[in-house]
Amino acid sequence: MAAVVAALGWVATPGAAEEPPYTCEEHVVLGPAMAQTMEQIAAEYHRRTGRRLHVTSGTRSPHEQADAMFEKLSRGQRLTSLYRDFEAASEIQSSYRRHRRSGRRVAVREMARVIRSQMGRGCFISRHLTANAVDVRSYDLSRRDQQVFRDVVRAVGGVELLQEGVPPHFHLQMQ
Repeated sequence: MAAVVAALGWVATPGAAEEPPYTCEEHVVLGPAMAQTMEQIAAEYHRRTGRRLHVTSGTRSPHEQADAMFEKLSRGQRLTSLYRDFEAASEIQSSYRRHRRSGRRVAVREMARVIRSQMGRGCFISRHLTANAVDVRSYDLSRRDQQVFRDVVRAVGGVELLQEGVPPHFHLQMQ
């Protein structure tokens, strides 16, 4: 995946020549537009709070998306409540139900198969699949810092902010 991402011109933020004003999980890769937007948001957030944001997820492969969805489903969440495309979410959720008793590895593989099929039809359940979304950790932000983050995102513009609860994070996606 990393070689494909590099070939497409996407940037991996960790270890970059100039460190961005935020940190990332080691595996996180951001598309160029999302990386630029995230740098603007994080720089302004840092200016206002003195804190750096932490990105926990960026561009995802179908397998990585399926794994993230498996986690939500295994914690009792319903994809049909979280995603705008009810039919696509239902299809993935049904795959989870059919395969969950076979174990995580099998269920994620089959869910990823559904996601790849949807992508082949031009249906992208998440903007993570198109390099146009990031997740920002929120559990360690005070209420004030969370409000500053919301204010900064609104001021920078061009992204939609969703607050998600499992695990606690902000989901940002390009508009």
